[in-house]
Amino acid sequence: MKNSNLIINSDEIDLYMIKEKFKSRKNEVYYISIKNKYDRIMPCVLKRYIASKDNKSKETFLLKILRENGLNVPRIYFEGIDYILLEYISGKTLLEVITNLENKQGENIDFKKNYEIICKLLNWLENLYYISKKALGKAYVFEDVNFRNFIIKGDKIYGVDFEDCHCKGHKERDGGRICAFLLTYNPAFTKWKMEVTKLVIEIMTKEFNYDRNLLREEVTREFSAIEKRRGMKIPGDIIKKIF
Repeated sequence: MKNSNLIINSDEIDLYMIKEKFKSRKNEVYYISIKNKYDRIMPCVLKRYIASKDNKSKETFLLKILRENGLNVPRIYFEGIDYILLEYISGKTLLEVITNLENKQGENIDFKKNYEIICKLLNWLENLYYISKKALGKAYVFEDVNFRNFIIKGDKIYGVDFEDCHCKGHKERDGGRICAFLLTYNPAFTKWKMEVTKLVIEIMTKEFNYDRNLLREEVTREFSAIEKRRGMKIPGDIIKKIF
């Protein structure tokens, strides 16, 4: 590719096709198919950094360190000045999985199946905290726990967005946001979501050593942020009901 106006500019790629543009608040993210100089067709994710190139440096650094230490994250194929080309992880987002579970279960909640999915997510986060502390000296929290940022493929879960990842928090921050996000995805505050959120809290506090009081504070904090960010009315008794 010699045309500098093209999104990708690499001598390794002869042809590419944009298949889909993914939802992103800060950047341009595409699912693309590329043909390299060896005539191999590869599905990839192209992430072009619009907000800040510093975010690119931070994310690529973390992706490399975490992958080298065994965390399930996408492989970086190569980097441009303002973009990276990533391995495409085929599978379903955690949001799709959760939505399908609710639609299938209705009020007949399958606690065993839900327990498996919750533990899969929490184990991945525990590995993030452990690996980052071991490799970088401080435990990093994921921060942007939007369920679209997790891909479930077979029996594995992958995290795919590390721009907001930082080392200035505690795991209850991630836990609180998970609970608040789960409850407020459309349709919000359903009976299924309420029961599953209570299950999440029990697993976090009893099996993963989350501090219950700190977790409650973080859920409350995130509800306030959601009210401002989305203009959503949060029921005043919701914290009491789930804790």
